[in-house]
Amino acid sequence: MNSKHVIITGVCGGIGKSLCDIFQKNNFAVIGIDKHDCKSKSDNFINVDLNKLCVDNEYRIDIISELNSMLNNKSLHVLVNNAAIQVIKPFEELSIQDWNTTINVNLLSAFILSKELVPYLEKNNGSILNISSVHTKLSKPNFTCYSTSKTALNGLTKGMALDMGPRVRVNAICPAAVDTDMLREGFNNPEKIKELADMHPSEQISKPEDVAKLALYISNSDLCSLTGTSIFLDGGISNRLHDPN
Repeated sequence: MNSKHVIITGVCGGIGKSLCDIFQKNNFAVIGIDKHDCKSKSDNFINVDLNKLCVDNEYRIDIISELNSMLNNKSLHVLVNNAAIQVIKPFEELSIQDWNTTINVNLLSAFILSKELVPYLEKNNGSILNISSVHTKLSKPNFTCYSTSKTALNGLTKGMALDMGPRVRVNAICPAAVDTDMLREGFNNPEKIKELADMHPSEQISKPEDVAKLALYISNSDLCSLTGTSIFLDGGISNRLHDPN
């Protein structure tokens, strides 16, 4: 039985599955959280609607109670706030509901879970890791909701790190494009994927396991001075201007 535990939200997505895999291979037991009742390989799984967690007090109490029961006599070392949604619309078409749902899932749920789980994490000088985005630095049309929520998540990362001090380290990873099924379905064209990769100085886009490996490294408790940092995993694209063809 593994003595160290990690909680990962959005465990059913491409990055979430890789996070689950890499932590398990490094002797963590994974408690997976996702809205979708997928065939997660996590050691324990809780089906959670993160938007509902933010707006329904009774539901939130039930979920936190379930987490507390699951963590009874267990050693929690890491929380990875990975779950996110993208509402892709022009600014003029965004509704208040679009904003509320995006902020709830991408930002407020990370705050709620972090606050509730700090008592467990600080017992082990643990780590909170927020999966943010390159959209905090560079964005594109129709991503106003998403980029705003992720920019705020970086701010939350910094603020929590300052308040937690040495008790719990808090960091963020900001990936650019990641080669997931969702990305490939969105482009629906292998040539476009290659064109996207060539735009990066690295001439490739990140794989989900790249994000997972960096997450594991950052979560290593020996890195006591690494806190309050947002690390860009973007193949160098945030340093590059693109001239028209």
